[in-house]
Amino acid sequence: MRFSCIISAIGLILLTASVSAAELYKWVDDKGNTHYTDSPPPSSASEQNIEQLPGINGYAAAETEPRAAGNNAALTMPEVIMYATPWCGYCKKARRYFQQNNIAFREYDIESSSSAHRRFKQLGGNGVPLIVIGKKKISGFSVARFESLYQP
Repeated sequence: MRFSCIISAIGLILLTASVSAAELYKWVDDKGNTHYTDSPPPSSASEQNIEQLPGINGYAAAETEPRAAGNNAALTMPEVIMYATPWCGYCKKARRYFQQNNIAFREYDIESSSSAHRRFKQLGGNGVPLIVIGKKKISGFSVARFESLYQP
């Protein structure tokens, strides 16, 4: 009886470790070196060399300089994170809008990553996409709503 409890505890620990390991990036730098990291690759990595492992998707905008206002003062745009699913039409619309407008974003698939699903629920998510812009969030996707919140 005691032995089976120990085996169960070890199994639980291994299961927890494998869930937390699901959020990884594999990418190749311009020198051909392969990297495995838990954070997105630097903007110097070319997009086609980035392999997004289960639970994580992302898009690094080609623009590397901060956007500037009319008076040439550099502005820092807020980070954009989208909790989504692959089949969601509004998620696809948001992805397309971000890419067409050169907006860098990080995407978490709430169906393939339990930690992404947990964060989604902690943020009050009950439908996709849930988009976090800096410290603000919106449920669903509307260009007008997004643009009203995506400001330095």
